[in-house]
Amino acid sequence: MKKILLAVTTALAITGCSQNEEFDAPNQQTKIDFTSVVKKATRAADTTGDNFLGFTVNSYVTAAAYDGLAALGGDVYMDGISYTRDNAAAPWTTTDKGIYYWPSISSGKKVQFFAYPTTDPTSYSLPSTGYPTISFAVDDTPAAQKDLVVAHATDVTSETQGVTDGRLTLDFKHVLTRINFAFIPGDPNLTYKVTGISVANVKGGTGIYSFNNADGEWNLTNASDASYIYNVKQSSTKVENKEYYSLAGANASWMLFPQEVGGKIISITYSTEQGSMEVFKGTKTVTLPDNAKWTLGQNVLYVLTLPAGASNVGIDTNVSNWNSTSEDAETAK
Repeated sequence: MKKILLAVTTALAITGCSQNEEFDAPNQQTKIDFTSVVKKATRAADTTGDNFLGFTVNSYVTAAAYDGLAALGGDVYMDGISYTRDNAAAPWTTTDKGIYYWPSISSGKKVQFFAYPTTDPTSYSLPSTGYPTISFAVDDTPAAQKDLVVAHATDVTSETQGVTDGRLTLDFKHVLTRINFAFIPGDPNLTYKVTGISVANVKGGTGIYSFNNADGEWNLTNASDASYIYNVKQSSTKVENKEYYSLAGANASWMLFPQEVGGKIISITYSTEQGSMEVFKGTKTVTLPDNAKWTLGQNVLYVLTLPAGASNVGIDTNVSNWNSTSEDAETAK
């Protein structure tokens, strides 16, 4: 039998068994096994391969390639199997005693895998038809906000590209949007002190994530309006090879739901001085453009150009993919 092996950057072995003739013959001995990979991250609260210490996987056997419309529940195979490890160098372990095998190629059957961190196992839900979902709550306090990574592998067989000796790599990706801030002094001859940044009336609370395509999508119907305050720590030197200064304190990143943010208002409190004379002290606002949107797995860096006095704040939006290294930028004034 070919045992199903999954992967989460370190190899782990999974087990459970069926003697059904539709599973590979015993002399082939390839079970389902896992390895996991977690995309890059840049703050302590981000999930990385080093601090990713637990995940839960559900899998379903389908008669053919899954169209996303049929019921999966009747074909549950791995039913909420959890894996943990003590540290990044330790092996993955599970208390589950089952051994799970790949369906035989001749049967035409496929396996659908859905995995998520073992932080709230009760949040996983399988509707009567379609893809499973998980619920997730964004903490009101940015420093306490958690990253969320998920993995979804569809129509997998023991011969699928990326499966080696029965081991499937689960590619965990970030599904929130990460927000940070930096600034450019409008007058470099003045001394700037930024003391506060906030955003109002964006969606927070609890959302529902669906594994329904390559990236999945969020349902924020029951989310609530929220405001968030950035943990400002102004750098005295420019970011390397950039013209702006970081404003990120410890765990400053906002990790928020992907959503439309056109018309949302960012408030910036700062002061400017020329020598010992105060030139400006107060709070200014900038309104995001109508087409502004935070998307799934996206890094957003708002670079604020702060005037010396009464002028309007400028804002550049530097966008990059949290799950890759690609980057592009758009400007909104």
